[in-house]
Amino acid sequence: MCAEEARQLNEAFVKHACTGRPFVIAKCAATLDGRIATRTGDSKWITGESARAFVHELRHSVDAVLVGAGTVAADDPF
Repeated sequence: MCAEEARQLNEAFVKHACTGRPFVIAKCAATLDGRIATRTGDSKWITGESARAFVHELRHSVDAVLVGAGTVAADDPF
């Protein structure tokens, strides 16, 4: 009856309980030609507003967000 909903609700816990490994979500934005920045090197807004809103929802639902050293230096995400 509600098996699928229960599986989704507990997915991260079950993964860790069964494997000892964390549940990881990977997110990468790319342009239509498969690049992570535009020709000018701009990579700040290569996704649309709805995609950015969805990512913010994801970030609020997890325990940690991993970023690269370049992001920390450029954006100070803390």
